[in-house]
Order: sequence, then C-alpha cells, then structure tokens
Amino acid sequence: MTNKKSSGANKVAQGNAAQLLVASELNRRGWSAAVTLGNAPHVDVLCSNECGTKFAFVQVKSFHLMSKSCTVGIKAENAYANNFFWVIVGLSDEPDTRDSFFIVPAQEMARNVMKLHKEWLATSGRNGQQHNDNTIRKVCVGNRKYEYDISQWGNRWDLFENILK
Repeated sequence: MTNKKSSGANKVAQGNAAQLLVASELNRRGWSAAVTLGNAPHVDVLCSNECGTKFAFVQVKSFHLMSKSCTVGIKAENAYANNFFWVIVGLSDEPDTRDSFFIVPAQEMARNVMKLHKEWLATSGRNGQQHNDNTIRKVCVGNRKYEYDISQWGNRWDLFENILK
C-alpha cells in the first residue's frame, strides 16, 4: 500500500479491505463471519459460532498505522449489547508489515469516547473560545489528548470466544 493522500474512492477501498480482513481473521479462527456489504445498520461483519446459535456484531473502522489515529464518529458513544464489538484495523503502508487489529467491546468504547469528548467540550479552544459540539470522535494507538487509547485492545480475539462459546 502506498502512502498517498486518500481520495474518496481510496477511503472506500480501505474500508472494504478492513472489513474483509476482519471477516477473514474471524473465519480463520473457526467462527463463521460474513461482511454485510452495508445492508445492516451499525454492523459491518456478522459473526456466529459453528452451530449458528450465538452471534457477535462488529463495526469496523480503519486507519493507516503511521497516523496512529482513527475517526469513529458519534455512534461510538452507543453502548449496544455485550456481543457488539468495534474492530479498529491499522493498515500497514509497508507490504511486508502485518496489519494490526484492536478489538474493543462496545461498552468500553462508548464509556471512554463519551468521557473524553465531554472533557474536550469542557476545555477552551486555541484562542480561549468554547469548543463547539460535533459528531467527531477519535481513537488512537498511543497517548493523545482527548482520544481514547485502544492499545490495550490489540489482538483481543479472545473476546469473541467469550461470547460465541
């Protein structure tokens, strides 16, 4: 993958690639996973156990690993159920470097993203003005002010095991 500015078409391709990578990884680990192709609101990948009796719902977001930050939007504040996960995919710009996966339970994502956004709203902007509320919410890998650090959720595929067993 080259390190170019993303056009709209490239962002769509990047998102599609991330969804396919997540579904592939879930299937590789023995579960049944399918990309919803935009046909299910809030769910990019639907995953079930082999019997089809238990399900996990996945929202996928992607970013370039070099940027260390990903926009997730206001829907990240929805706690959903305990079988709903965010999988944030860090796509490598280097062909021989593996992509990174961060599996975050929806309740954890909602609690932390909401808390940090409220903290941001309560602080003054660059020129002392009040921040205006918006729909932008961000997560990061590492420590960035007002962005939820998802580092602890790297490769936590075991969370699916807890739901689908």
